[in-house]
Amino acid sequence: MEEIIKKAENGDIEAQEELGKYYYQNPKERDLTKSFYWFLKAGENGSKEAQYNLGFFYETGQGTDKNIEKAIEWYKKSAKQGFQKAQYNLGCIYARGIDVEQDWKESTRWFERAGGNGHVKSQRMAGIAYATGKGVKQNQEQAFRYFKKSAEGNDTEAQFYLAVCYDTGQGTDKNIEEAVKWYKKSAENGNSEAQICLAECLLKGEGIAKDEKEAFFWMSKSAEQFNPDALYYMGTFYLEGVAGEKNIEKAKDMLKKSAELGNKEAEEILEKIY
Repeated sequence: MEEIIKKAENGDIEAQEELGKYYYQNPKERDLTKSFYWFLKAGENGSKEAQYNLGFFYETGQGTDKNIEKAIEWYKKSAKQGFQKAQYNLGCIYARGIDVEQDWKESTRWFERAGGNGHVKSQRMAGIAYATGKGVKQNQEQAFRYFKKSAEGNDTEAQFYLAVCYDTGQGTDKNIEEAVKWYKKSAENGNSEAQICLAECLLKGEGIAKDEKEAFFWMSKSAEQFNPDALYYMGTFYLEGVAGEKNIEKAKDMLKKSAELGNKEAEEILEKIY
C-alpha cells in the first residue's frame, strides 16, 4: 500500500484511481473523504472513470457536499471521453429534473450517445423518448430499433417494450409469435407485466399453444411481485377454477390484496362475493 501511495503522490493516475477505489470499496478501511480526494487527483489528470466517480460523489453527496452542478461538470468531462455510465447518468439527471431544470432534449441526446456506445439501458431510454416524443420528434420506427438493440442486450424492460411493439404493430409489422418470444424472455427475467401478457397469450392460445396450467404459473409469478392486475387475475382464476385450481378462499385473498393496491375491478367482485 505504501508503494501505491508513493506512486499516487507522484502523479501516477492508475495508482490514484486504485486508492480511490480502495477507500471506497474496502469495508475495513472505507473512507469516502479519502476516496473522493484520490478520485479528484485522478480526475484532474484526465481519468474518465475517476471523473465519472467524482460526478457520482457530487450527485449523491458521498465524500463531499452534494452539488448537482459539479456532478454535471464532472460527468460531462467523463462523457466527452466516451464513458458510457457518465453519459447515461447525465441523461437521467436531465430527465428527472431534480435540482436542475428538466431538459428532455438534452436527456435524449446523452441517452443516444451512450446507446450508440452500446449502453443497453440508454438504448431503452432513447427508445422511450422516441416512442413518447420527449426531447425528439415522435418516431415509432426509431423507438422500435432502440428497443430491439436494448432487448438483444438483455435489458428486461426493453424486452417487454419490444414485445408490445410486435404485439400492437407499433413501429414494426405486427407479429404475435415474435411478441410471445420477447414476452417470455422478459418474463423469465422477472418482468411482472411481461408475465401477465405471456399468461394472457397462453390463455387465449395466441402466438403459442393454449395452456392453462402454464398461464396459471406465469400469472402467479407476477402476483408474487404484488402486481395488482396479476393479483386480480389470480383471484378470478381461483373463482373460475382455471387449470383446475378452484378455491374461493384463495380467490378472496388475491382479490383483497389487489383491491388494497387500487384495482377497482377487484373491489367490484369482492362486493358481489360478500
